[in-house]
Amino acid sequence: MASHLLRRTIRSSLLQPKQLRSLIHSLSLVPPSPSPLRKLARVVPPNPPHHFVYLRSAHNKVGANENLRKVLDSEISCAEEVEGHDQKPVAAGELPFEIVDNHGENLITLRREFSGERIEATVYLPEHDEWDGQEEEDDNTDDKDDDESDQQCLFIILKIHKKTGTLLEFNCTARSNEITIDQLTMKPDGKDSDDADVYRPKFSDLDEKLQDSLYRYLEERGFQSSLFEFLREYMTNKDEREYLHWLKNVKGFIEH
Repeated sequence: MASHLLRRTIRSSLLQPKQLRSLIHSLSLVPPSPSPLRKLARVVPPNPPHHFVYLRSAHNKVGANENLRKVLDSEISCAEEVEGHDQKPVAAGELPFEIVDNHGENLITLRREFSGERIEATVYLPEHDEWDGQEEEDDNTDDKDDDESDQQCLFIILKIHKKTGTLLEFNCTARSNEITIDQLTMKPDGKDSDDADVYRPKFSDLDEKLQDSLYRYLEERGFQSSLFEFLREYMTNKDEREYLHWLKNVKGFIEH
């Protein structure tokens, strides 16, 4: 820029030699403009060393792991304070079923032999969305007591196998001290219950005498009110035990 002005000044015939020397002296005092590259160097900080980035990431990881471990320890302590979390309830009378209870599963299986029949019942607590749907159904039913609707229900899939290769499958809901048969299906043993071609009438549409007879049929095979009270206590206790077991497994994963 200074040299450009100088050339223009030299080409001008209006300046005298003395004026020209003065102009050259003043232009020499103008500091040069920094180049664009030098400006960029001042704006963009240099990249941190690779070892610094690694140490910072490692520090964040350790901090997150330690925080999670502390939260898990607190939750485990709270779960262990629940009364009876490490005990299994005892049935009021003799239980005619073998209970298959596996760690890590949200269900149990009841098994027994009865007059040449093989009986299996899968019992589980409903998920929240299933339970909400069940509550909505109860709200639409006039003959349900308010106290009963507040009780958490159990879902039971009961299968009675015959040596003929067929079975009866009852889909039931147990609440309070009674059971409700929601659906009844007869099919070949081993056939998927969700198959669309399996005929299954709506249980509530059956004749009342037939409904009563089917309830007595289940009672004779051990599915009575005392069993449902025991199962509800058992499944509530199992849910607490499984939660504690799950917390400890997560903690073990974090620590190793």
